Amino acid sequence: MLLLNESKTSEMKIEIVPYNPTWNTTFSEEKDRLLKWLGHLNPKIEHIGSTSVQGMSAKPIIDIMIGLSSEDDLNALPRIFQDQQTYVYFEKYEETLPYRRFFAKVIPPNAQLAIELPKIVKQGEDFPEHLYQYRVCHIHAVVETHTFWEDHLLFRDLLRRNPIVREQYGYLKKDLARIKWRKSDDYSKAKTEFIQGCLEGMKRPI
Repeated sequence: MLLLNESKTSEMKIEIVPYNPTWNTTFSEEKDRLLKWLGHLNPKIEHIGSTSVQGMSAKPIIDIMIGLSSEDDLNALPRIFQDQQTYVYFEKYEETLPYRRFFAKVIPPNAQLAIELPKIVKQGEDFPEHLYQYRVCHIHAVVETHTFWEDHLLFRDLLRRNPIVREQYGYLKKDLARIKWRKSDDYSKAKTEFIQGCLEGMKRPI
């Protein structure tokens, strides 16, 4: 299941903005940064989600997927990320997605807010709501043999090459963005039927 957007506890609207070519630059800069820390793990690093598709409107948060060769490498990431500033490890999501390690890059605009940024969000805890607006990147790490890796690349590449599917998905997201959601996971789940239908169509034997 594709779950690219993480939860927020109060009623909210999803911000969808026009495509910005600087999103690719932000991804490339972040990829270079990640490779400096993770190069010894030989990771594959991919730009995923709507910000990776030229011309698509999207939430202005860069989704990045890291593919690793083993669970041992995957389990090494939380310690590595906790040694870096501005990254939050969301351990809480592993109850429902045990095969993924999720991190958010958050850049508060001043020192006081930076002090309030947690290094880890554990099960039963909530990320400070007033800091959500400062998210820059969502980082999803999995073992590259998992279907999570394959499915996200399949859907990204479908959007890149198929203008009809891209247009349909764009309209769906804009319609859903008009709704006030209790949490952004609900917004993600509302897109799941469309996404899964596309994936099943690509995987169906001819």
